[in-house]
Amino acid sequence: KVPFPLTYRFKPMLQRGVELATLDASWLSSVSWYAINIFGQRGVNNLLLGENNAADQTKMMQDQMNMAAVSMPQDSSKAFKAEREGLLVVDHQWAFKNIENDVISQRPYFRSR
Repeated sequence: KVPFPLTYRFKPMLQRGVELATLDASWLSSVSWYAINIFGQRGVNNLLLGENNAADQTKMMQDQMNMAAVSMPQDSSKAFKAEREGLLVVDHQWAFKNIENDVISQRPYFRSR
């Protein structure tokens, strides 16, 4: 529960997935509280820790996307060829290949008369 009153206009935004009509709007779902903390405290973190800090998760995500964009493009034909060759090498062993015959041979009343 937040320590300040909220109007009912905030209710659908902050209580998504909680379908209780009588629940006060100041009660938040955990996902909403997480989003408010992460995105709402970005300015405070920048003031306290500086512009380029390790606590800024959005900067880390942007850096990862930039590194992925800079990397060399993958040659998909080589990857598909390697996968095809790998599948040809595999010899599948059926676990229940002759299960019908095994069950019938173990049960005398199933044998044909």
